[in-house]
Amino acid sequence: MPRIYIPTRGNREYKGVEKWGEPTFLTHGNIPMYTPNALHSLLLNKMADSKPSDYLVPCGPASVRMMAAALLASKHGVLNLLLWQEKSREYMERTVHFH
Repeated sequence: MPRIYIPTRGNREYKGVEKWGEPTFLTHGNIPMYTPNALHSLLLNKMADSKPSDYLVPCGPASVRMMAAALLASKHGVLNLLLWQEKSREYMERTVHFH
């Protein structure tokens, strides 16, 4: 089953993502947003077992979203996104291929 990487645990609910896989929060509490090397290490550790079929929910601080997306894209050559659609109140799947 794919993992659904959620950059940060916030006040928002993520109902519906389990349709695509197992929700996995990458950060909580204090996030090293202004120290890119520390953030890179933290996310690299959390995403060490990632697979090309895993997804990212782009939410939370921009630095965390960008770093998580870059790590998945560089490792797998593909980035699977689950984008929240406010109008329909559900997630929409989108994929970008880099190779």
